[in-house]
Amino acid sequence: MQTTANKYGTQIFLGHAIGWEGQLYLSKESEKRFKQTIRQLTRRNRGVSFTQVISELNAKVRGWLYYFRYAQMKKKLRYLISWLQRKLRCYRLKQCKRAIGMMRFLHRQGIPKNRAWTTAASRKGWWRKAHTPAAHEAMNNKWFVKQGLIDFNKLYINLHPLRETAVYESTHGGVRGR
Repeated sequence: MQTTANKYGTQIFLGHAIGWEGQLYLSKESEKRFKQTIRQLTRRNRGVSFTQVISELNAKVRGWLYYFRYAQMKKKLRYLISWLQRKLRCYRLKQCKRAIGMMRFLHRQGIPKNRAWTTAASRKGWWRKAHTPAAHEAMNNKWFVKQGLIDFNKLYINLHPLRETAVYESTHGGVRGR
């Protein structure tokens, strides 16, 4: 198998980017492919239930995380998960179809009626509505777990072999160890 080098000197091998000192990272091409598969699963005109979309996403992302478990991608994973949650918020708001349905859904999630109406009656698109504070408050991380979405950050931390556990060892004396 051949590896390819990009302009920064990192090697690309089997979807991983290999850094100067041998660290494994997620390559940009792998991130693009991942986002493309997520876009296919969360298209708003698919016509499948929200629980089915979540179960398909759980299987896809779990397999992806198992494959890239050795890569150092904690920050990138946090970004990808927030992007995925916004896609799911957008999908769920689109299922409400009209402003009255969206207002009722947001109000059932505990949002006051005036804020729910403000978001629902907004003339912005679905993607922008999914980023409003009312949508974030109604569909927060606890709501996603309740819907059946796996906490991918915890899964990655459990899978990653180089867990960040700090051990404090005291040295007697000062800097010179006297």
